[in-house]
Amino acid sequence: MKKKPIDGHYDPQSKLRILSALVQVLLIVMIIGISIIVAIIVKEVFFTSKKNPSQTADHLPLAVVEGDKVESIYLNDSEMYLVLKTKNEKKVVRVINLQDIMELSR
Repeated sequence: MKKKPIDGHYDPQSKLRILSALVQVLLIVMIIGISIIVAIIVKEVFFTSKKNPSQTADHLPLAVVEGDKVESIYLNDSEMYLVLKTKNEKKVVRVINLQDIMELSR
């Protein structure tokens, strides 16, 4: 069999160079993406800001006695009114200031 002459415009090395450049660009994009993901995870785990303890619901200076039931809650600007039904069927109203989370009266 006779070999066919290689066309002058066909250059397999140029296609390989383009492929190599695309692989390098993909590698750079992957490295940047993984770096961003790692930075976000590290920021969320180690550098989370501490919440103000007076503003979280876990540290409210309120306690409902066991057996008391909350009947209703009313909100008014900076005050919250809790209507509680106690064990002996009495109703108690508690007024809480929402700005400093302190109980004003019962």
